[in-house]
Amino acid sequence: MFQNTIISKSRKSRQPIYFIVNDIISEKSNLSSKAKNPIEKCSFHNSHLKGKNIYGHQILVSLLSCDGLVFPYSIDIYDKKFMSKIKLTKKLIATLPKPENKSYVLADS
Repeated sequence: MFQNTIISKSRKSRQPIYFIVNDIISEKSNLSSKAKNPIEKCSFHNSHLKGKNIYGHQILVSLLSCDGLVFPYSIDIYDKKFMSKIKLTKKLIATLPKPENKSYVLADS
């Protein structure tokens, strides 16, 4: 499993492991009031890039990285009715194996 590869890389190189988290919006066409089946878990999200609210899925992507080696860790559709992005990130961090060397979490604000 790639987690073992990252841990092994950190052990051999004595470099830290980075857990990188970023959210993105997968924009969809606006919800039609006539739609019989609206897209599940789609809602309006604030887009800093576009400077306005846009309709779509907000996706939380996380990666593990060590000494130039990068692996995807998870891709989760964010549902603000279920939990905050901070709680989802904490939940993901809790699933990580304990590193032998230093480790860091990198996220935007």
